[in-house]
Amino acid sequence: MDAFYSFVELEDSLKQANTIRHIGNVYFYLDQFEPAQYFFTLVSDYGKALDDTSLIISGLNSTAAVYGNTSRMDSALILFKEAHALAREYGSLQQEILAYYNMGDVHLFSGRRTQALEVFHDLENYYDLKKNSPKHLSNLYNSMTKAYLEKQVFVNARAYSQKAHQALMENMRYTEYKEYYLNLYRIDSSENQIERALEHYIR
Repeated sequence: MDAFYSFVELEDSLKQANTIRHIGNVYFYLDQFEPAQYFFTLVSDYGKALDDTSLIISGLNSTAAVYGNTSRMDSALILFKEAHALAREYGSLQQEILAYYNMGDVHLFSGRRTQALEVFHDLENYYDLKKNSPKHLSNLYNSMTKAYLEKQVFVNARAYSQKAHQALMENMRYTEYKEYYLNLYRIDSSENQIERALEHYIR
């Protein structure tokens, strides 16, 4: 907030907007979604005022993430689709990838596993995440593992779990590392490998 007020004094609207986005992220990761949504909406408002498409897309993606985390899946999907279309038009590949991945995750957490996997395989086959967005590769493989687990296709679930591990070794993200072990626990439990499941759950 101190930084924001400094940028207000300097009349630097772009840095005001970026600071507001960071403030929204802090609330988001504290699971305080109401203030997070307020600040993310402000980001989009700044984007419109500054005619800055990248800020508008960022605000849409972030607001949609709040909706997804507060069980407003249909609203989240609408905003992610809007962000995805705008990112494609604007030529922002990383924001396009983020919006498209999140569309897949909304399908997954809404129980639409087949639609989720269609999106995830598109990302895997056509977007080259290893080159264009390596930090999202472990997210993608963890989500694919979860989708195949829920469809009870355990061979594919284990294969994508291994890919998630490889991605994490190249680009460690501890929240995704936790998800990787949770998925292994689920796979082992489904295959009645109790000792191994327990070990992975402890990890």
